[in-house]
Formats: sequence, C-alpha cells, structure tokens
Amino acid sequence: MLKTNKLEEAPEVKAIMEDIIPEDVKEVINISVIFDLGEAKKEIAKAKKADKFLNFYTGIDFIIVVNKEEFEKLSEEHKKALIKHETEHIEIYEDKEGNPKARLRDHDVECFTSVVAEYGPWTIELKQLERVIRKVAK
Repeated sequence: MLKTNKLEEAPEVKAIMEDIIPEDVKEVINISVIFDLGEAKKEIAKAKKADKFLNFYTGIDFIIVVNKEEFEKLSEEHKKALIKHETEHIEIYEDKEGNPKARLRDHDVECFTSVVAEYGPWTIELKQLERVIRKVAK
C-alpha cells in the first residue's frame, strides 16, 4: 500500500502570497501553496521547485509547503514575513535568448551569530544586513 502524506489546500497562505508577489512575477511563474499536516516537521515552510512531471501535467512551477500547526501559531505580521521569505527563494532571470525563467536561490546572508558576536559584520553581506537592521530599527 502506498503511504500518503497529509496535505491540504492553504487558501490563507495563498492570499498572503498574492498580496506579496509583484504582478510581473505572477505572469512568469505559477506557485502553488499547500499545508503539510504531517508531524515532526523541522521547518515552518519550504519553497520547492516542481519536478518536470508535476510541471508538465499541472503547469505548477514552484510549491510552498507550510507546516500548518506552526503557521497558525504566528502573528499576522510573522505569517507575511514567512511567506515573503519563502517567495524570496524564487529568483526570476532571463536565459540567453531573453526569455524569463525562474529558479530557487539561497539566502543572501548565511552566518553563525557566535561568529558575528566575536568578529562583527565581517563580510559584505553582513555589512549590508547591518545597514538594513539599523534602518529598520529607527
């Protein structure tokens, strides 16, 4: 017997995403959002590129999988931040012929807080992050 995952539609997340994603991006990619009801998820959410078979049959380019239990604990502002974070993993670019394409991308900044605590913002990315944090804190 096949093991099935416990998934369901996530209209609340879809509505948040629709408000966040710019119109020009919506014209290029099709993003689906689902809740994962499975237990012991280590992530609150994750953006994934749809495999070629799912894309062929459904037209979906990316899927954002959200841990429903953890998502529901978040404030409205933090829900928006989470979905913005996941959509930022989707990068739009142009191929050699100038056609719009999309791919997953890594985080702008990756670091350990213990290193920053000891050495300060020592990379260009950390310095940029420091400027953003100072601006937001004002």
